[in-house]
Amino acid sequence: MGGSLSYEGRSEFRTSPGRLVAFAALSVIVLVISIAASIYEPEFWVSAICWSIFVLSIIAIADLISSYITLGDTALRMRRNFRTQVIPRIAIESVSVAKGCPIILHLQGGGQVEVPDLAVRGIGNSLRAWVKATQH
Repeated sequence: MGGSLSYEGRSEFRTSPGRLVAFAALSVIVLVISIAASIYEPEFWVSAICWSIFVLSIIAIADLISSYITLGDTALRMRRNFRTQVIPRIAIESVSVAKGCPIILHLQGGGQVEVPDLAVRGIGNSLRAWVKATQH
């Protein structure tokens, strides 16, 4: 006997704006350093390393923007590292939340899944409430 979904809390979480701003600021700093290295540094490898770090920072920002957690009627959908993972709600046994530690979903059969760190408050409590609302 499955329980019906009676969870009415927040159902979508995205990366916090503060984290996006911090990464964007870091990217601008790396961009300035890369330009300066290209102009003033005679060694090519220094400039190449700076530009490589800048490109990686842009990729990191793209990943942060595309990361999310959605609590649906039948499944939890997570996106991180440019990959989407869907976990049926009936497969989730419990949620472990501790300050300073990643949120862990404990699955039936003993598996565990780490929830993406979006730097948003309340994800752990919302996941617990969502799982509890769907348990029978």
